[in-house]
Amino acid sequence: TIYLKVKNSDGLWSDEVSTSLILTSARKIFGRIQYENRPYNETGTGPDVVELKPVRFADFEIVRASDQTVVLATGETRADGGYEANFSANNNEAIILKCYAYQENSNYNIKVVDNQDNKHFAVTPNTTITGSEISLNLEITEANNAGAFNILDTLMQGSDKVKELSATVPSLSTIKWQKGIYLSTGYDNNAIELNGSPDDPDEYDDVIILHEYGHFIADTYSYDNSPGGGHDTNNINQDIRISWSEGWATYFACIVKNSPKYVEIKSRDSFTYN
Repeated sequence: TIYLKVKNSDGLWSDEVSTSLILTSARKIFGRIQYENRPYNETGTGPDVVELKPVRFADFEIVRASDQTVVLATGETRADGGYEANFSANNNEAIILKCYAYQENSNYNIKVVDNQDNKHFAVTPNTTITGSEISLNLEITEANNAGAFNILDTLMQGSDKVKELSATVPSLSTIKWQKGIYLSTGYDNNAIELNGSPDDPDEYDDVIILHEYGHFIADTYSYDNSPGGGHDTNNINQDIRISWSEGWATYFACIVKNSPKYVEIKSRDSFTYN
């Protein structure tokens, strides 16, 4: 607290006023951000196994807990999910680490949104600053939107394959998904929707995610005149343009995963592959 008086031209002093100064100090924050993944294979083993995978190359923010519109630092996670940032704040101030299922730069253009078109994110609990260096990790659970981060990671794999083959980065793709909410999985007009309902969730169906991304890649780099709509592998009379489009999308998914298997987890207890 400082106290101030002012003398006027007549030599008279004003009343004393006081004010408190908040002195901020330089801080460094670092840690690792990971999400819960559910690996599986064509034998059906593993759908109930949870492993932690790094959140790669995703945007993050350090925000003030009392007012999350105040952003203290921003950055991007590394390939191993690690991050670090420098910012200024006072002791005993509470902060939050916020990570987005989003990246738009020279390497990736992917945005995962909810059914209201808001970017998916995950946050840490409030953390009180007590020193110049803060170690803060974030493990994103399924309840905290881990599925959105698996969608992001899977599409980064697809984008990497396109970059490998064409030396270009695909344009922005937007994927809509909401845990517990039914959306009709499919692709239309540069937008992808994935089902989030518990009876047939698609957020961990990597091949299905990449299949829909394959339609986006065909639209972006080539020409696809499929009329769309329902399709069935057993329908020998369907429009051949649909057959070609669906075959291409599945092919793309399989070359990204480096596997000839098309696997779909219907629920935690069932799966299909061919």
